[in-house]
Amino acid sequence: MKEWHVKSDNKTSTLLVDQVTILKGTIADWKEILLTLQSYFNNRKTEIIMNEGQTLIPKKDYAFYSISFSDHFDSTDLLKIKKNLKQQFLAQLQLSPFYKQLVEVWDDLQEEVAFLNETTSSVKYDFDLSSFKDKIVSDQIYSDSLSSTDLSSLHDLKKSVELIEEASKDKLNIITIVYPEIILKSKDIEQLIDFLKIHKKRTQFILLTNHSAIKADNILYKEQIINKLICTNVKNLLSATIPFEFEETLYFKANNWYMSLVDNYHSKTVLLSYSSVDNLKEFIYTLCLFVLTNTPFILDAAMVPAPYDKYIAKLLDDTV
Repeated sequence: MKEWHVKSDNKTSTLLVDQVTILKGTIADWKEILLTLQSYFNNRKTEIIMNEGQTLIPKKDYAFYSISFSDHFDSTDLLKIKKNLKQQFLAQLQLSPFYKQLVEVWDDLQEEVAFLNETTSSVKYDFDLSSFKDKIVSDQIYSDSLSSTDLSSLHDLKKSVELIEEASKDKLNIITIVYPEIILKSKDIEQLIDFLKIHKKRTQFILLTNHSAIKADNILYKEQIINKLICTNVKNLLSATIPFEFEETLYFKANNWYMSLVDNYHSKTVLLSYSSVDNLKEFIYTLCLFVLTNTPFILDAAMVPAPYDKYIAKLLDDTV
């Protein structure tokens, strides 16, 4: 996964991103970050700075879009794209000789209305025919494929993704999908993620969800973005801290326990106990990750056997 470092208002946040990036939490948690991304990629004069690793991300190469199913995060991108496609079609239509004939015939019809008012009309009142306007035609032009504004299925969502990509072929697109669980069942969300992961076009996806079954790449916990990069940054320190020989397999298992616990408790404080994981070594590794990353937690050490209870007490004392 790649690291995106987002600097705004003297605050730097780091996201781990991939072809599909999962953000876990509420819209209130992530709204500021999403709006910051939107501003960076869509606002040429923004003071926001974004790096991928150590390299500035060239925002002129990108376009940021969102598809939101929540009233708490507004998105009009699809409506704008549909409106723009219709305008492009109308511009082509106006070049047609038949369109020019229509304008001329309309002028003739105006003259006919005036003639009827002056002479043969049996109606005692005068009428006028407004001058021709492009809106007269545009109001009658529609596309069944574009007319629906109601996204209610996985099929609709896939089509919307394809529509954005078709309208933005010259850019590297970033499409954020907010709370798809509002319209999709768990099985459909899994199919959506699989579809996005194997997507061949030059598009990255950000999926904001609070669905319990979806594993997160980034979680907002206690106003801090939690991801596995935090664990990587303390890996060497952890290796020197644990009371037994370092094992890569146990380290990766502890990574998963760390992310899972933060995910499960993200709106509260993590309660870490011996029973939270599978065995003593995994517990020590996971505990060290919480301590060394300064991630808030509550420890229940009641079931920890000697002499590791003393090791844990010393570990906590040394970090206070």
